[in-house]
Amino acid sequence: MLNLKKKGKQCGYSEGYENYPKIYFPKLNSQSDLSQFICVSECPKVITNNTTINGTTTTQTYKPTEIKCKTTINISSCKEPDVDIYDTFQSTHFSHICKE
Repeated sequence: MLNLKKKGKQCGYSEGYENYPKIYFPKLNSQSDLSQFICVSECPKVITNNTTINGTTTTQTYKPTEIKCKTTINISSCKEPDVDIYDTFQSTHFSHICKE
């Protein structure tokens, strides 16, 4: 079980975090510090819809601009640009981690 850095809280278990059982990495790039994560209520989803009219396909992408999370010392907001919101799924091996 991962603790929130410097707060000693556990996602889904500590008081006030019961409704935030998933672990999400808000800055996912090649320079990411994987010890920097937030607790979220559910893994974020980006929805893509393809519509074809008269042989022309149009793609629309709907991405949330905010996720339901508990902030930390290092992450003060659950909105972009403080967190990168990307499409995720719940890991089958580690059910409490949101994976890209």
